[in-house]
Amino acid sequence: MTTSTKTLERLQLLREAFFEQLPARIRKIETDWLNLAGGAWNNAAAKELRFLLHNLTGSAGSFGLPDVGLLARAADHMIEALLRASTDPTHEQLEAMTRAIAELQQAAVIERPKPLSPLVAATATLRKLVYLVDDDHGFAQDLVQSLDYFGYEVRVFKNFETLRPALQREAPAAIVIDIMFPDDMVGTAEVEKLRKTNPDLPPLIFISVRDDFEARLGAVRAGCSAYFTKPIDTGAIVDCLDQRTRVQPREAYRVMVVDDSPLEAASYALTLQSAGIETSIVNNPMEVTARLADFLPDLILMDLNMPQCSGSELAAAIRQLDAYLSVSIVFLSSETDRDRQLSALRDGGDDFLTKPIKPEHLVASVLVRVERARIIRSFMLRDSLTGLFNHTRIKEQLATEVVRARRSKADLTLVMVDIDHFKSVNDTYGHPVGDRVIKSISRLLLQRLRTTDIVGRYGGEEFAAILPGTDAEQARGVLDNIRATFHALRHHSAQGDFVSSFSCGIAVFPKFDSATLLLDAADRALYEAKQAGRNRVVIAKA
Repeated sequence: MTTSTKTLERLQLLREAFFEQLPARIRKIETDWLNLAGGAWNNAAAKELRFLLHNLTGSAGSFGLPDVGLLARAADHMIEALLRASTDPTHEQLEAMTRAIAELQQAAVIERPKPLSPLVAATATLRKLVYLVDDDHGFAQDLVQSLDYFGYEVRVFKNFETLRPALQREAPAAIVIDIMFPDDMVGTAEVEKLRKTNPDLPPLIFISVRDDFEARLGAVRAGCSAYFTKPIDTGAIVDCLDQRTRVQPREAYRVMVVDDSPLEAASYALTLQSAGIETSIVNNPMEVTARLADFLPDLILMDLNMPQCSGSELAAAIRQLDAYLSVSIVFLSSETDRDRQLSALRDGGDDFLTKPIKPEHLVASVLVRVERARIIRSFMLRDSLTGLFNHTRIKEQLATEVVRARRSKADLTLVMVDIDHFKSVNDTYGHPVGDRVIKSISRLLLQRLRTTDIVGRYGGEEFAAILPGTDAEQARGVLDNIRATFHALRHHSAQGDFVSSFSCGIAVFPKFDSATLLLDAADRALYEAKQAGRNRVVIAKA
C-alpha cells in the first residue's frame, strides 16, 4: 500500500467521523435557534449560535459538503446582522432565519460528498549519478575520487559513442564533458548530435583547456549549464552539481496546525503530510507557546475563531517571543469580512486563507509561504559563505537541544571543529582559496552528518555541530571518518595542489549539563587536539 493510498484512507476515516457527528451538530444548531427565537432575545446565546454556524461553514466544505458549507455561511451572516442591530429582531427576520436553518438541515441530509482524489507529493527524487566524458584516464580517476567524497557516483566514458547507449539505459543527474574545442568546433557538434537522439538531456557541464570567448560562446550555443577550465577546482564542480542536482536533501518543511476541532486539524495535517510536510497538531491554543520549542515550525496554520483564545490573540502572544518573530503565521477561517481579516493580520498574522479550501490549494499556499519564510530566515540565521547556521543561531540551537535532552533524558554531543594552520592557507594561497577550503569542510559536515544534526559556522575557520541522541564514542567514529576524508581532499590553487586537515573536540551531555559547560569542554578538548599534533579527534574529560 503506497503512502498516498494510506493518506487517502485516513482522510476518508476523518470524513466518516465528521458525517457521524454532523447530525448532532445540526440538531444543536436547530435547538439553540428555537430556544433563542422562542424566548427573549439573548445576545450571548446568539453569539454562541454564530460560533457553531461559523465552524460548520469551514468544516463542511473541507470534508466534501460545499452546499452545507454555503448554507451555514448564509445563516452565519444573518445572525451576525441580527447581533449588529441595536434592536431586537423583527418577526420577518426571525422567520427568515428559521427558513435558513431548515434549508441547512435539509442539505445536511441530502448532500453527498465528492470523492477524494490523491495529491502529488511535493518532494523530488534525489539523483546522485553523474556521467563523465573524458579520455584522460588520470584526470578522470582523480575527479571520480574527489566527487565520491561528496556522495556522487561517477561513471566514466571515453567518448560519445560509449555514452549514447548508457543514456538509453539510465539517465544521470548531470553530464560532465571534457570537450577539446578545435577550430572546427567538433565538440559542440557532437553535443548537438546527442541532443537530436536525446532531447531531454540533463544539465551539461563542460570542462576544457580553452578559456577564450569563442570557446565559451560555443559551449553556450551547445546548451551547457556551466563551463570550467583546467586545472579544475573540485569544490567549484561540486558546488555546481549541488545546485543543479539538489543532491543535498532538503530538510522537511514543518507546519504547526492550531485548531480546536480535532477532525479539521487532523484533515489539514494529513493533507500537508501527503505533500511531504511534517505537521504537529495543537487543539488547545493555550498550549501553543509551550509546544513551539519542541517542534520549531516554519509556519503556523491557525484557526481564527477558537473559544479559549482567538487566533489573533494567540498570534499577538507569539509575536512577543523574539525567537519566533520569523515564523510565518497563516490564519485559516471561514471569516470573509475583509476588515476583520486585516485586523487579524495587524495582530501578528502574515496571511489569510478562507475556508473551505481545496486540498491542493492548501498545499500550494503553504509551500509558497514556507519557502519564502525559509529564504528570509536564512538571511537572519545563516552564514553567507557556507549556508550553515551562524554563531548566534548555533548557540541558541544548543541551548534548545540541551533543554530537550534534559527533559527526555537523552544523550547529546557537541562537536567543535577547527581547520589546522588555516592562516597559513590564506597567506600562502590567498583568501579565495581559503574560502573554498571552508566551503569544502562545511559541505562534508552537511553530507556526512544526519539531517537531524545541527551544523554551524562558529567562527572564521571554526565549526560547531550538535548531535542529538549521540554518545561520545559514536560521535568520535563519525567525526574521525569525516576528518580522514577531508585530509584526503586535494585543494587546487595557482601555487599548486595542497591538502588540509582539521582538529576536533567533543563534549557530551549530561557529563557537562549546560550549554555553557558543553561549549567550554568542547573548546578545551579542541585545544588538547591542537596541542597533541592536530588532525585528530579528542573527547573532553570531566
